[in-house]
Amino acid sequence: MSPPPTAAGSNIKLNNLVYKAPRAGPTVWEIGIADRVATEFFIPDPNPSLVNHLYNGFDKFRQYGLWNRYTEIYPRQDLVYTVGVSNYKRDWFFAHWVDREDNAIARRGIHGLYRLFSISVPGSELYNGKNTIYLMQSRASSPFQGVMYDYIRLEGPK
Repeated sequence: MSPPPTAAGSNIKLNNLVYKAPRAGPTVWEIGIADRVATEFFIPDPNPSLVNHLYNGFDKFRQYGLWNRYTEIYPRQDLVYTVGVSNYKRDWFFAHWVDREDNAIARRGIHGLYRLFSISVPGSELYNGKNTIYLMQSRASSPFQGVMYDYIRLEGPK
């Protein structure tokens, strides 16, 4: 039997909603926390000429122009993150730019539309020792198109 319909404007009490990241195998390594926000990653200080003093001291991610700081911080070479050595709180930039996302970086700060991307990597492509994965921007027509990271995880076979 279905519950009775709720009248418009009435309150509905919900229990806690907990996000659980989908899993297909055991974790080999991970970057970040699967909580659907990017606050745990490196968020640079804003350009001093663009500081919005409404957000001084908190909500640093809401400062305008943070996307431009990536090329200032990494002018000659992209970010390189080494699993087991690097620290995602200081070494993984919270956002990158692609052409298929919303304008979350400029408008929502640290969370946007949720999308899950899974990439299969055949075991024959991995080596004992050092392996390299590149995350690359294919193109962007505006600095407001980008992707913010929540969680990056390499899973082993089941």
